[in-house]
Amino acid sequence: MGTLRSGLRCARARSSGLVRAGRSLDEVAADYVPGDVVHIPEGPFQGVCAVVREVDSVASRLQVDALVKGGPYEIVIGFDEVEWA
Repeated sequence: MGTLRSGLRCARARSSGLVRAGRSLDEVAADYVPGDVVHIPEGPFQGVCAVVREVDSVASRLQVDALVKGGPYEIVIGFDEVEWA
């Protein structure tokens, strides 16, 4: 979790609309690279920012590192469950 600092803050910019009409999941996967910061807008990790660790374009998932209640967590989450921070 060296790339994720305890002081990581996430500016919740605009909703990115990651899966836009006419874009394939491969195109969406190509948008992510390790080190990117993403925001989780819904679900049990709502409001959390995370750093992308790995991109799995086959399963359409990201492995991310996040700080939740002061502790580090590794989360596997779908492309459609995050937005750019």
